[in-house]
Amino acid sequence: LSIRGACIYNALNAFPKPVIAVVEGAAMGGGMGLAACADFVLAGASATFALSEARLGLVAAQIAPFVVSRLGLATTRRLALMGSRFDAAQAAAFGLVDELFADRAALDARLNQILAEIQACAPGALAATKALLNNLPGLDITAFSHVAADVFADAVLGEGAEGIAAFQQKRSPAWATE
Repeated sequence: LSIRGACIYNALNAFPKPVIAVVEGAAMGGGMGLAACADFVLAGASATFALSEARLGLVAAQIAPFVVSRLGLATTRRLALMGSRFDAAQAAAFGLVDELFADRAALDARLNQILAEIQACAPGALAATKALLNNLPGLDITAFSHVAADVFADAVLGEGAEGIAAFQQKRSPAWATE
């Protein structure tokens, strides 16, 4: 399952057309990972984010390369090791959100403007540009996804079982101190 998840993130990241994420409400864990894969991230004021996996006894494994690429290692480390929620303004300050909007009408207007600008670009040039930019870091995503899958599986079989049970039962996990 972890490798399947990696395939989704990899495919979204490598998708030859521009990807726009519009975030309203919660984008936690994998949802934040999806936003990190997008080329443009627009958010409403109600958007909240978190790399919350560690609070569930899990590891933000498959999304790590995309979040690090978007936010940098130091910020990703800080967010992943605390698992705390943060709001859209903080997400913009971290570089996860490109543009923040107070209301849906303004967000929709900007989305339409971005779409119009993208449609003025040659599809082949967009695809070639994305491929070129994605290959700049030289990170072997496929090899990493297998390492990340092993780390994630260990977490699921270990602390993750307690974390997920606690989440479902709406209680604190055994390791959490009040």
